[in-house]
Amino acid sequence: MSVSVQVMGILGRRMEVAVPAERVEKAFSLRLQTVSRTAKIKGFRPGKAPLDIVRRQHGGQVRDEVVNELIGQALSESLRQEGLQPVGQPQVEPLSLGSGEDLRFAAHFEVYPTVTLQGHEGMELSLPQVEVTAADIDAMIAAPGLRGRWSSRAGPRPRHRGLRRHPRRRAVRWRQG
Repeated sequence: MSVSVQVMGILGRRMEVAVPAERVEKAFSLRLQTVSRTAKIKGFRPGKAPLDIVRRQHGGQVRDEVVNELIGQALSESLRQEGLQPVGQPQVEPLSLGSGEDLRFAAHFEVYPTVTLQGHEGMELSLPQVEVTAADIDAMIAAPGLRGRWSSRAGPRPRHRGLRRHPRRRAVRWRQG
């Protein structure tokens, strides 16, 4: 897999990736065999159709799936290989998708800027000193909303009008009439 990165502006990057044709064909044939096991083709039992007939009927769809999957894999591998961290989802532009040739595509994305800190050596930070006393804790507990928010009601819950308790502890509606 060959990768080339071009710098487009300050943060913009354009990366061209070429996936070897052997890798594309291998993935295509594996996916085609998987599809042939479950494909229902008239005149054949499922999984018993010849591979060339399955290729004729489902080849285009399978190739599209394989190309999309390989683009995603190759893009993540090349980003990891080049050490780039894109800010968002890269925009992928296919360059060549023909069968028998290398899969080539370009990805446009922006990267995070590199920040270098300077002049921070020798700086001193001071943390404020705070002391909490027992009186502060008592005042916070006695605050109007704190006890009510975390307390629970003692006793049974009130029933809504029209509901009665069933012997097996389910609420059912009263029957009218």
